[in-house]
Amino acid sequence: QPYRVCSCCVSTRVHFRKLTRAEIEWYLQTGEYFDKAGAYGAQGYASVFIDAIDGCYFNVVGFPVAAFAKLCRRLGIDLIQELRL
Repeated sequence: QPYRVCSCCVSTRVHFRKLTRAEIEWYLQTGEYFDKAGAYGAQGYASVFIDAIDGCYFNVVGFPVAAFAKLCRRLGIDLIQELRL
């Protein structure tokens, strides 16, 4: 059976409030930014600086689950059936 390819793009905007120098210094001292794309963790310490997220939260923290599920359905893959224990 030939391979099928599906793709999509998920955009999410994260709005930060204005930070003080002391807050920036504090965040840098946490070291959280070292292993994060974009140098912040919306699910971690940086969450206290976020005013709003427009779009998919899961896209920000690592993987757009709903978009993936939609692509799977497009390919005829039933995730619920595949994930049954």
